[in-house]
Parts: sequence; structure tokens; C-alpha cells
Amino acid sequence: MPNGVRCPHCGSSRIHRDGYTEKGAAKYHCLNCHKYLNDFTKTIFEHHKFPIEEMFYILKEMEYKSTLQISKELGRKYDSVLAFVREVQEIAEKIEGE
Repeated sequence: MPNGVRCPHCGSSRIHRDGYTEKGAAKYHCLNCHKYLNDFTKTIFEHHKFPIEEMFYILKEMEYKSTLQISKELGRKYDSVLAFVREVQEIAEKIEGE
């Protein structure tokens, strides 16, 4: 069993490691609920196609640079970067409101 990994769907620790995703996240198969998961399941990184290094770069720079500037530096579409930035902002607002 992978050390400390629990299924975010059912909470089971009966997990089998099953390789890596294209982004380098470890993949797992839950032996309890039979769902597949990875290190990014149920996180802000789950549904974005940016490489993880780019997502961390956006997180780091979004406070100091415009979305347009970040998108140009990464060579990415403005709308794609903007969608990620907005998602981060929404989550931050929820956390602050708790």
C-alpha cells in the first residue's frame, strides 16, 4: 500500500499503485470502491491540462503579474490561464469566508 494514501471517494486505505499520469502524478486503484485516482484527484490541479510546473508558476505569479502577462510568458492562451486564475480565486474566497 502506498504510504498514507487514502481514496478520496470512499476513504479506504486499500490502495494499489498503478503507474503515473502524463503530469507525473502517481496513479492508484482503490481496492475497496474500485475507482481510479491520482495525486491530483479532488484538487485544483485535477482538470487542467497545464503541466504541474506551469500551474505552480501561475499560482506564484498571479498576485504580482497580470493574467495576460503570465499567458504570454508561458505561451498559453489567455482564456486558459484566466480560467485557472479564476478557479484559484474562487477557492481562496471560499476559504477566507469560512
